[in-house]
Amino acid sequence: MAIKAVLFDADGTLYKVRTEKAYEKLFDCIAKETNSDTKTVENIWRGHINNILNSEDARSAKKRKREYSIEIVLGQLGILDKKEVMEITKKALDIFWQQIIDDLKYEAEYASVISRIMKKFRVAVASDEYRKNLECKLNHVFGTWNKYFEFLISADDTGELKPSEKYSKMSLERFAMKPEEAVFIGDSWERDLAPAKVLGLKTILIADEKEGAPDFFAKNLFEAEKILDSMVA
Repeated sequence: MAIKAVLFDADGTLYKVRTEKAYEKLFDCIAKETNSDTKTVENIWRGHINNILNSEDARSAKKRKREYSIEIVLGQLGILDKKEVMEITKKALDIFWQQIIDDLKYEAEYASVISRIMKKFRVAVASDEYRKNLECKLNHVFGTWNKYFEFLISADDTGELKPSEKYSKMSLERFAMKPEEAVFIGDSWERDLAPAKVLGLKTILIADEKEGAPDFFAKNLFEAEKILDSMVA
């Protein structure tokens, strides 16, 4: 059956997020707002994250949100007033996301690549980032995301992070297609492609080295485009 649609993961596939400076600024902001020190804030944050990752809520979209984590950190620092928590959270995350955008790494030519792909296939994004932040990054890379992608499936839609079959299932429902009519392109075999392949989608891994059992392997989006060209009916 001919391939009619392409699903893209976002981070690591369409762009790369660098978080080191953003987290430094996040912890520093919370420390200043709570009269604490940056290292204490970081230690509380990382302890909370480790607890989540080692629990049954490890893939919970709600409990993996940074807003949720900041509220936990502030509570441990004695900040319990809801209004104050909201104000500090907004300030810290505004700083965090601005730094993320400033440090976002991507190829300027990728917009042209997607433009060519969308002339041959229906195209969408299935990412376990949260919609607001996902849209912000895609808009930074592509100008306006919905000029290039038909729709986005995000963690807000599935309620859980990857690995999850929900990203492919919900995308196929939106496309109104069968699994064998779609390709999933991502940078992780375990998180992006294995769940898609179980459902019957074709898979293309974009990475420096091959891992898992994808149907195709490419080192960048330019190589992936050539693979897609070979699938045109």
